[in-house]
Amino acid sequence: LSALTRAADSWSEGNFSLQPQDQSTDEIGYLGMRMRHMAERIQNLMQSQHELALLEERNRLARELHDTVKQQVFATLMQVRAAKNLLGIDLAEAKQHLEEAEVLMKTSQQELGLMISELRPAALEGQGLAKALSDYMDAWSQHSHIPPTIQVKNERRLSLPVEQALYRITQEALANIARHSRASEVQLSLEFKSDSVFLEITDNGIGFEPQLNGNAGFGLQTMRERAEAFGGQVKIDSAKDRGTTIHISIPVRRKE
Repeated sequence: LSALTRAADSWSEGNFSLQPQDQSTDEIGYLGMRMRHMAERIQNLMQSQHELALLEERNRLARELHDTVKQQVFATLMQVRAAKNLLGIDLAEAKQHLEEAEVLMKTSQQELGLMISELRPAALEGQGLAKALSDYMDAWSQHSHIPPTIQVKNERRLSLPVEQALYRITQEALANIARHSRASEVQLSLEFKSDSVFLEITDNGIGFEPQLNGNAGFGLQTMRERAEAFGGQVKIDSAKDRGTTIHISIPVRRKE
């Protein structure tokens, strides 16, 4: 029974390497066999969940490439063609088109920089959520040119899936801020409590009316789904010309 208990404790932490080895034909041996089968099914489900998450990320990045970079490259091409047609006719107007093309290319470069940062996330397993978020915000600031501040209270480690969810929610929120908010500063607050974790992301941008957007635009639905997968919730406080604050709360077990 002690071996079964140790195995169950190990599995609850996501480590399935420890397996009960009792091969007897009594009730304990039968229970061990059932537990091994259950562990195998759990691992298969976790693998399927991981594959779905990868597919979701790939589809999201494909949408981002189509909606931002592809459109900007097309607009740049149109500006360059216009400048080419004006060469020898109106150099001043041709120069204006080239300047507009340069602005579009710089914007595309920033967008690609943000996407590359998302594809190469910090190693949460090695340094924890707070350090990973701090590093990501520093990299994000270099591309967005928006200075961030981060405040952490009572830091402790959480389960890796919860940390990954909060990390991805932060990525989505910061991407929205860079693309839509026109903010000049961003604040992130991360607070760990005994039975929950709270994340707040605030910008001083142009804001929006959540009731008009249905909280579904700008990736907000994706954030909500990530939090709800762990019994959490997302709340949006925003108004036109008053900035936006995203509140995320997720319950966690004490042993996390």
